[in-house]
Amino acid sequence: AAPVPAPAYHKAAPGPAAPPKPKKNGGGKKLALAVGVAVLFVGLVIGLLFAFGVIRLPEKGDPLAEEIYFLVTPAEHIQTDEKNGTLYADNELLVVARPGVKKREMETVAARHNATVVGCIEMTGDYQLRLETPMSPEELDRRVVYVASGDLSHKLQASGPYGFDPHGPVYDRKLEDVCSRGALGELLSFDPVLLEKAAECGHRSFVIMAGALDRRSVDARWLSHQDVTGVGYGVCTFRVTGTDPHRNFLDQYEAEQEKKIAAAREGEDPYTALARRTVETYIRTGKTLRVPKKGDVPDDMLDRKAGVFCSLHKDGELRGCIGTILPCCSCIAEEIIRNAISAATRDPRFHPVLENELSHLEYSVDVLSEPEDIDSPALLDVKRYGVIVTKGRRRGLLLPDLDGVDTVEEQIEIAKRKAGIRDEEPVKLQRFEVVRHT
Repeated sequence: AAPVPAPAYHKAAPGPAAPPKPKKNGGGKKLALAVGVAVLFVGLVIGLLFAFGVIRLPEKGDPLAEEIYFLVTPAEHIQTDEKNGTLYADNELLVVARPGVKKREMETVAARHNATVVGCIEMTGDYQLRLETPMSPEELDRRVVYVASGDLSHKLQASGPYGFDPHGPVYDRKLEDVCSRGALGELLSFDPVLLEKAAECGHRSFVIMAGALDRRSVDARWLSHQDVTGVGYGVCTFRVTGTDPHRNFLDQYEAEQEKKIAAAREGEDPYTALARRTVETYIRTGKTLRVPKKGDVPDDMLDRKAGVFCSLHKDGELRGCIGTILPCCSCIAEEIIRNAISAATRDPRFHPVLENELSHLEYSVDVLSEPEDIDSPALLDVKRYGVIVTKGRRRGLLLPDLDGVDTVEEQIEIAKRKAGIRDEEPVKLQRFEVVRHT
């Protein structure tokens, strides 16, 4: 805050002389002397109590300091791995102070624990502390328990609160099999469609647990599975029995993904190749590719106009998708260049693609036909036709043949949701076909 300016003082005009001050009596001096003696006596008593250890201040590692300031379970701060763009947990802690504790007091306590305050919300008492060195269980010299908490499928019974989906039991059985074998690396490759259809809410917790047990041998024991309300609850324990460099789950998964992407790029068609080169050039240099010349790409890409959608996927999940329903550029090639950049940098659902992600991306390009009006959902086919729903100025589109979209009703519902149209609102329907390049 800006300093408050000192008040301006002005010399006052001379006034009548002040009356003479009355003489002080000695009562005030005696009172001050008595107070001084009392303070010295109290100080002497406190000093003796400290000297004999009756009273002591919290020291580094003192449980009293922990009790006063560290009142919640530590939560690791999330950073971005510069090598591959994935997230990892850094050596930072989130702590909550008791009401009234100020930042300077927290800094003093943090220093005793070889840490510094790197973020705070004093109003709520939330503080983020960075430890000078990471602390593994071995360095802490104490036993550590990780608890990966979360429900399994929410769709195990028709009578349950979320209904039934056949993917629900499949997910629970697969998870039980993987965990009972201790094959935690397989958690990374569960089909995203299976996860969504099963309506699970714990899988990410289980993956984080797998990371904590990376390169460690475990004794896995599946204890129970319950399905009382239509929601799955499972209990499994993993006791660390030693180290095992061959259980490097993340390294193996990344190697498999790199092989998959390399194989896909060997058979890459010109449409997806142009989208990939566009994104890689723009992310690395900030420059936009020129439209290819005749002979460098199929004539159709230069001679015809059409709406185009460019989709990016990473690790099997959507990473960006932007497109145009009708052509906005001079040709399909230019449409691809424009929309590929937008998919990588302007999709509001995702942060812009990082350079270290480029080698992990997969591309697809959909070239759209002219939309045609239809008067009934019966004229739709989720595998063949995409759908456009319109209500006034609100419009939503969903491409055809998407994983996890199995019915026309789902297709229309998702398109409405994207447009901000309520389920009960009537809409104008249009359909279109695509030529998909992967």
